[in-house]
Amino acid sequence: MMRFARAASAAIDAALVLAVAPSARAQRRRGLADYLALQIHPGAGVGPNADGDDRRMTIPEVAECLGTTKAPPAWLGSDIDLRRAYYFASYRFVRALIEQAGMTTFLRLYDSDSTENELVTLYGATREELVRRAGI
Repeated sequence: MMRFARAASAAIDAALVLAVAPSARAQRRRGLADYLALQIHPGAGVGPNADGDDRRMTIPEVAECLGTTKAPPAWLGSDIDLRRAYYFASYRFVRALIEQAGMTTFLRLYDSDSTENELVTLYGATREELVRRAGI
């Protein structure tokens, strides 16, 4: 029970940090929020994905956004299928990064202003390679 309480407390702390994160970190915010939600309630529907963690492959337009500081694409608000893929891919990418090097390392990336350079420094691989390793 103590382990769950610590995990819940960490999730709440991270959620508070997410609430004030700059908009350039939108993809990491979405992915981290979904990751934390699914750690607490596996299989839950998160973001626009009411069916939870399915194994859908994403499309190239979505993969291009992962691990960058690009602003969210305009289609995020107008195309529900792309929006679902974006949220799901963001979650999978964040999950892969956390599983590879832990939450502390991921939070260093989260705070970085130079995401693509920091990916190489922290994870030893390019953004494209890490996206591929995440199965996206």
